[in-house]
Amino acid sequence: MPEFRETTLSNGLRVAAEIDSRGYSAALGYFVQAGSRDETDQQSGLSHFLEHMMFKGTEKRSAADVNRELDELGGQGNAYTTEEQTVYYATVLPKFQDKLVDLLTDMLSPALSNEEFEVERKVILEEIAKYEDQPPFGAFERSMEVHYGPRGLGRRVLGTAESIRAMTASKMREYFSAMYRPDNMVLAATGNIDFDGLVSQVEKLTTSWNSRSDVASEGFQPDDPQTLPDGIALDPHLYIPDLHQSYLVKIGDGPSESTSNQ
Repeated sequence: MPEFRETTLSNGLRVAAEIDSRGYSAALGYFVQAGSRDETDQQSGLSHFLEHMMFKGTEKRSAADVNRELDELGGQGNAYTTEEQTVYYATVLPKFQDKLVDLLTDMLSPALSNEEFEVERKVILEEIAKYEDQPPFGAFERSMEVHYGPRGLGRRVLGTAESIRAMTASKMREYFSAMYRPDNMVLAATGNIDFDGLVSQVEKLTTSWNSRSDVASEGFQPDDPQTLPDGIALDPHLYIPDLHQSYLVKIGDGPSESTSNQ
């Protein structure tokens, strides 16, 4: 039967696992409490931008090394950003657990070089432009902004072209230090996991994370609730030239997970 184990390391990082020795694989992921709802107007898109930068190399590994080692492990790995979290995960054979933990943990100490920052800025601007050419996606974003407001849950995960163009590498480093603190993260694992080995290895690998600060960056100005973020409009009608179809997106109430069944 599966066994559930959890512990908190000395630096505040929580480690949780659902262990099943009958499994043929081991899956691990770092869950970071950093999403678009945590950002200010000046930080808009930074959580997602940082997700890209985690694959661009560290002090120990180049970007090519990161991708090569992921391929050599022969498993599956990816990352994603939402309104509430950024997640980095992979699945491998149990015998590669230590190698995967070493790689994923190192990736979460990215170099964040100025050169890679500028390269990836262009990639993200192209990503934003791509989605703007897909009317249902733009309509969904606008419906979220109208329903929740342009901040909090209504803030765009990708940010806007305006916020990404105004971003700097130094501001990204400040945001990274504030959000990628060990006490703001969870390492989750499932499958055929050596839990004691995992805890011991991660405790050693994350010692340097203690230097990350939870002090809010003074370089970012607080949002003015009386204004709209750059690049944002709240018109419920989204007009797109040359569009041959119309789309209707509606948001309604759903059942609350805190409401007990009667």
